[in-house]
Amino acid sequence: MNIVVTGYTYTRQNLFEVFESYPERKNIFFILPNNWTAKDGQVKFEPFTKSGFSIFHSPAFFTHSHYPIIGGLLKGWMPFFVFRLLWLRMTQGVDILFTAGEPNLLSTLYNACWAKMLGMKHVFHFWENIPYEAKDRGLKGYVRKAIIRAVLALSDGALCGMKKAERILGSFRDDFFRRTFLHAGFNTERFKPSDSGLHIVERYHLHDKHVFLFVGALGYRKGIHLALQALAELRKTHPVHLLIVGSGEYGKALEDEVQKLAIYDDVTMIPWVANEDLPAFYNAADVFIYPSIPFEGWEEQFGYSIAEASLCELPIISTATGSIDEVVKDGITGVIIPPNDLGALVYAMSAMIADPERARELGRQGRVFIQESFSNAVIAQKMLSFFNDVGAKA
Repeated sequence: MNIVVTGYTYTRQNLFEVFESYPERKNIFFILPNNWTAKDGQVKFEPFTKSGFSIFHSPAFFTHSHYPIIGGLLKGWMPFFVFRLLWLRMTQGVDILFTAGEPNLLSTLYNACWAKMLGMKHVFHFWENIPYEAKDRGLKGYVRKAIIRAVLALSDGALCGMKKAERILGSFRDDFFRRTFLHAGFNTERFKPSDSGLHIVERYHLHDKHVFLFVGALGYRKGIHLALQALAELRKTHPVHLLIVGSGEYGKALEDEVQKLAIYDDVTMIPWVANEDLPAFYNAADVFIYPSIPFEGWEEQFGYSIAEASLCELPIISTATGSIDEVVKDGITGVIIPPNDLGALVYAMSAMIADPERARELGRQGRVFIQESFSNAVIAQKMLSFFNDVGAKA
């Protein structure tokens, strides 16, 4: 079964790594953007190449979701990728086109149309965890649903990133072929407990402090402002420090909050860090916090940094929102608290400090859970089975 994979997702090294474990690498081809940015343009990706893989490139347009009128409907659109797709169809006999993009995008519909015209099967990635009725009303909701129905009519299967996504897609067409697992796994050798964080401890003077860590995009919806407020309470009775690693539009507001709370000696903010450099920060911390909150029709989808932290045996404190409960097992690998509940967050952080042995056990169980459920090798095998099942469909 020969597969073409396309979409901006796999311009990221850490997400692409799942294919390094793919059992039939010679049968898979990639058409990826030759240009891509993230974090409001703060991060720029070079054309992605990888030795041992057949990777081709095409210009991509619309790199975010904030354009006037069209919003994100054309995010990741590669209008000229069809020329390479046609060539691969003719020379390699590719059977399936996998669009690593949502079915509510015109860019995904564009790909599905070309796959149909070229006699190929088309599958896509679905990552939504809030029913469209709850977030998109009026004309916007009608347009998105119409696009989804059109994509479903032209496609042969979907890879759903979470259980909620699988149920939502089923509400459009219950008989539509779909499987539920992440589209990218985790490098369990890169993310593991080690002494790699010692230089971080030295650099930021973290000796004899209880170190809490957040890694991710800096947006209001991540709830980091609540972590700052919790820290302001904890520092009254404990030597604590909060490391915040990431970039985003809310960064300046967080800096202002740090000044307002007068906790600047106990907070360190570090801009976006490459994935291969993150283990040092995880291994410099004692507890990982991710106080995500529902915001403007959005809820947390998976939380990749949560899984990375668990692999480094950090106990997790996160919230009961979105699909967090698929990556954090409450009371087993971490603690899940209500979103937007400052008191619960302070209590959970205090409990981690008061019972370090329990915290360490949560971390140990976290690594086992992520390794067995979401490692690159596990996801690659699931992806192979998914493609084989799609290919076997009449």
